[in-house]
Amino acid sequence: MTTAEPHSLSEYEALLRADFASVAQHCFHELNPCTLFAASWQEIIVAQLEAARAGRSRRVIINMAPRHLKSHLASVCFPAWCLGHDPSAQILCATPGFQRSRSVASIARGPGPRRQIVA
Repeated sequence: MTTAEPHSLSEYEALLRADFASVAQHCFHELNPCTLFAASWQEIIVAQLEAARAGRSRRVIINMAPRHLKSHLASVCFPAWCLGHDPSAQILCATPGFQRSRSVASIARGPGPRRQIVA
């Protein structure tokens, strides 16, 4: 059994700037410290969102059952990731209700998720 080598804070911050999957996991642990983040189908969502940011895909629609981290990945982490790299980016997130929209927007705009993404 091998153990992961410890990384310095600057190496970790560089990883967060470069890798959206790491940002998603970091944000999940920051918002849900007592819950395990098990990345499986999330890798597919992350790949599609990265394709959208790179311009390889103009639109992304995610249809999945509730409680599969759709909102966390697409409405919290992804806007924070994009705005961390390009503060002038324009992002449209659609949610089923006004209260949900306000909740998601306040988390995505807050300093927590974007704090270590800024390029």
